[in-house]
Amino acid sequence: MDFSFTKYSKNITNQLTSLPLFVRWCLMLLLISVCIGTASALFLHSLQWVTAVRDTHRYLIYFLPIAGWLIGYFYKKYGQSVVQGVDLVLVNVKKPHYARIPWQMAPFVYGATLFTHLFGGSAGREGTALQIAGSISDQFTKFFGFSNDDRKLLMYAALAGGFGSVFGTPFAGAVFGIEVCRTKITSIKSIYIPFISAMLSHAVANMWRAPHSTYEVAYIPALDITALLYILLAAICFGLCSRLFCIAQDTLHHFFKKQIPSLPWKAFVGGLAVLCIVWLSQGYDFMGLGLPLIAQSFTEPSLGYYFLLKLLLTTITLSSGFKGGEVTPLFFIGATLGSFLSGWIDLPTALMASMGFVAVFAGCTKTPIACSIMAWELFGWKVVLFTTLACILAYFVSGKHTIYKAQREV
Repeated sequence: MDFSFTKYSKNITNQLTSLPLFVRWCLMLLLISVCIGTASALFLHSLQWVTAVRDTHRYLIYFLPIAGWLIGYFYKKYGQSVVQGVDLVLVNVKKPHYARIPWQMAPFVYGATLFTHLFGGSAGREGTALQIAGSISDQFTKFFGFSNDDRKLLMYAALAGGFGSVFGTPFAGAVFGIEVCRTKITSIKSIYIPFISAMLSHAVANMWRAPHSTYEVAYIPALDITALLYILLAAICFGLCSRLFCIAQDTLHHFFKKQIPSLPWKAFVGGLAVLCIVWLSQGYDFMGLGLPLIAQSFTEPSLGYYFLLKLLLTTITLSSGFKGGEVTPLFFIGATLGSFLSGWIDLPTALMASMGFVAVFAGCTKTPIACSIMAWELFGWKVVLFTTLACILAYFVSGKHTIYKAQREV
C-alpha cells in the first residue's frame, strides 16, 4: 500500500478545498429551507382563510370569470416569463444552464392561486408551493457562486422542500423532488440534499403551525389472493382515471389555446364554464380543494359522479389559465373514486379511499415511489402493502400520460 507523503498531502488538500463548498451548501440549505417552510406556512394559512371566506360567501363564484380575466391580464402584461409554472422548474433541472427562474414567479403564483380559490376555481396547492420554492431557491445561486451542476441539485432541494412542507410529508417530498424530474442520479448528493431540504422545510412549516390534513384508516384486512385481485381491479380503475385526467387536461389546454389565444379571455371563458357547471349541479363543495368531501370519502362511500365532476371542474379551471395545482384535486378524485368502488369491491371504504388517494396521483405524475411513501406518512404503515401495489399498478396502467409537459421532454 502507498503511504507516501505526496498522496497524504493531496488528500488533505482536497478536504480543505471542499470545506468552503460544504459550508456554502449548509448555509444555502438552511436559508432556503427557512424561506420555503415559511412561505409554505404563509400560503397554507392564507389558503385556509380565503377558503373560509368563500364558503361563507358562496356568491363569490359569480365573479370567477372576472377573476380569471384579471389573472390572465396580469400574466399577459407582467408574467410571460413565468407562465410555464412547474414545467419551468422541471426544465431547469434537466437544463441547468438556463437563466435563473425569475423572482416574480413566487408572488405572481401566490396571489393568483389565492384569487382562484377565493372565487371558487377548482385547483390545488402543490403547483404553487413548487413554483414558490423554485423561485425563491434559484435567487441565491449567483450569490453563493454555485455551478450549473450545483444549481440542478438546488432545484431538487426546492422541489423536495416545497412538496414536503405543503403536504406535511417530508419523506415523500424528498423522493418526489428526484422522482418527478425523471433524470439520472449522478451522485450521492442528489439524494441527501433533497432529503435535508424536505426535513428542514417541513420542520419550519410546522413551527409556523401550518395546517395539514390527516386521515385515518382503521381496519386493514389480510393480504390474501382475493385481496390481491381486488387491488388489481381497483388499480386498473385508478390508472384509467389518471389517464382520463391527463387526456382531458391536454385536450382542453389545446382547445383553449387554439380557440381563445388571449390569456385574459381564455380564463374568462373557463371561469364562466366552471360557474355554469357549479350552478347547474349545485356543486359548491367541489370548489377549491374540496377537503371536506375528501375526509367524508374515508367514512362513507362516495357517490359515483363525485370524481367525474371534480375532474371536469379541475381540468377546465387549470387549462384555461387559473393558477394552483393538480395534486390535491387528484387526491379528491382518487379518494372519492376509491370510496365509490368500495361499494363494488369488497375492501373497506377507508382503505379504498387511501389507495385511490395516492394511486391516481402516482399515475398522473409518474411518481409511484413518492406516493407509496406518502401513503405511509398520511395513513400509517399498515396500509403500505395495499397502497404501494395500487400505486405501481396504476403507474403502469396510466401509460405515458402525465400532467407535467416537461416530463415528456426530459
